[in-house]
Amino acid sequence: MIDIIVVTYNAKNKLRLCLQSIEKYTKDMPYRLTIVNNNSQDKTAEYLNKKYAFNQKAKIIHAKKNMGFSGAANLALKATSNKLVALLDDDVEVTEGWLMKLYQSIKNKPSVAIIGPKVMLPNKKIFCAEMIIWNHIILPVGMKEKDNGQRDYIRKVDALCGACWLIKRDIIKKIGFFDERFFPCQMEDVDYCVRARLAGYKIIYNGKITVIHHNLYRALGNKNWLRFVKKWPNLSMFPLKN
Repeated sequence: MIDIIVVTYNAKNKLRLCLQSIEKYTKDMPYRLTIVNNNSQDKTAEYLNKKYAFNQKAKIIHAKKNMGFSGAANLALKATSNKLVALLDDDVEVTEGWLMKLYQSIKNKPSVAIIGPKVMLPNKKIFCAEMIIWNHIILPVGMKEKDNGQRDYIRKVDALCGACWLIKRDIIKKIGFFDERFFPCQMEDVDYCVRARLAGYKIIYNGKITVIHHNLYRALGNKNWLRFVKKWPNLSMFPLKN
């Protein structure tokens, strides 16, 4: 059994696509769905209550305020217990066999903390493959490239875009939850990858797996990047050896 966690905020229509894709393309893996509604004001609560009122495979958490991605994800992580956790943005659509392929790529690999797929845009261009960290420059590899299979490799990387992750619960127990200072979102994914790498774990990108990202950008400009720089003033150790 794998926990699938989706954090949502004012994205009812994209969330519907996300949840429909999970139902359609996750029939080959047992999972439990947890959705955290970050006090959305677009009738997301009504939609979720109607759709999942009697669904024993799903749990809905209605936050009393917008906790940002990190706060809401942490809330869901504390409310779940399975050994593997899939984290999905609410504007992501998964594809056939996504979870099974991620699971097969991480099982029996004790040194791997997180694995993620190639993240595509709806126009079939790449949103992000791996992410490279160089000092305080974060480079999303492949962004806006036409996908000709050039990013279909599998390898350990500095960091992954947080749109879709499969992460081990043991890693969370060891290095802790997401840093809630990165509000409402952006940079918490890079920060978590840095923490996992410094704890001695590997981050793996698998470009043979894809998800579609509608890219509802809901960040506070560069404020979170500045928070990241302040938290990690010395990032010259990257790329790490592990």
